[in-house]
Amino acid sequence: GGEFDTFFWAMLWLPLLLLMPARGLGAVSEEARTNTFDLVQLTRMTAFRIALGKWLALVAQSLLLVAALLPYVVLRYYFGGVDVLNDLAIIAQLLMASMVLTAGAVALSAAPLALRILVLMVASP
Repeated sequence: GGEFDTFFWAMLWLPLLLLMPARGLGAVSEEARTNTFDLVQLTRMTAFRIALGKWLALVAQSLLLVAALLPYVVLRYYFGGVDVLNDLAIIAQLLMASMVLTAGAVALSAAPLALRILVLMVASP
């Protein structure tokens, strides 16, 4: 049971706390690199709405990941006897932390690359 618990929680915190915020770091800079800002500017959306849309897309992907792993919470309850409410509370906390980290990453993605690297070096320890 312990190996499955470790695998289960790793499949939650790795994507939620590392991969989604990492994808957010390139959200706005990817538009600048591929020169597609002109297409986005044609929509007459404000910069805030563009960044909000990119953040919402990453949060939606995080929610899909959590929804895909919810059947395993039930499986762990039946076969492992774990407390489902405690697990759901931990998952909700991981999701909230992911949302905050992703918001910071999307905000940071508009900064120059040197500043992004500097902030990551300072924030990572």
